[in-house]
Amino acid sequence: MNKDLIDLCRNTNALCAIIIKNESDKLQSNKAIKINLHNEECLLFDEPMALYKIKQKSTKNDYIYLILDNLDLASVNLQEKLLHLVKDREICGQYLPSNCIIVFTVNNKQKLVNIIPELYNLSFTVI
Repeated sequence: MNKDLIDLCRNTNALCAIIIKNESDKLQSNKAIKINLHNEECLLFDEPMALYKIKQKSTKNDYIYLILDNLDLASVNLQEKLLHLVKDREICGQYLPSNCIIVFTVNNKQKLVNIIPELYNLSFTVI
């Protein structure tokens, strides 16, 4: 994985990165917040604590990673909600800090076909 490509997303408003799941461990843990997208109920958008953690970490680091695991397992409905996250950079009516980089993970390269085209087209794929 080329971490520099992911870091290019920094301070952009409508971009995210897609990486292989096991590569996310290479991102600095003190700069990362991981959320598993295993089902609809796990949505961080209804979780004020996740937004609080994002804001706390963003004040301590020049940039942070919001890592959303298992995009390839997420339903189309959930991916459409994530599309709005990427485009609007908003959770629960509050905007993500400008130094927050959105990173999605997939289990392997072949699983990229499970991502809706609208979301895929807004991303850097670092695989």
